[in-house]
Amino acid sequence: MPNTIRIKKFNGKKSFNLWRIKMRALLKEQCVWAPVASASMKKPVTSESKEKASVSKTEELAEQEENAHSLILLSLSDEVLYKVANEETASGLWLKLEKLYMTKSICNKLFLKRCLFGLHMK
Repeated sequence: MPNTIRIKKFNGKKSFNLWRIKMRALLKEQCVWAPVASASMKKPVTSESKEKASVSKTEELAEQEENAHSLILLSLSDEVLYKVANEETASGLWLKLEKLYMTKSICNKLFLKRCLFGLHMK
């Protein structure tokens, strides 16, 4: 019986950093982290490097991209999914999630303060 790793869906209310660490581990375990990691490197691709890449390697990366994209989407709640549904690539999806939930803008700080002050003791 193969090992199945379960990660709770990210709903936008819990810690994004913790979910991100778990999701990165899952993607690495499934051997589909490469397409997501390539976005952070942002290496310029020259025509020579395109010619050197083999067809099988390109097909393998495309399959990894699809698998990573679907794994990330399936690990999001419906509320978060609506916000990132237009992203077509795993790397774009990952960057959009980081942009939405890792920002330290004044809007995010005010939202967190409102959540904090809205807490009630039972």
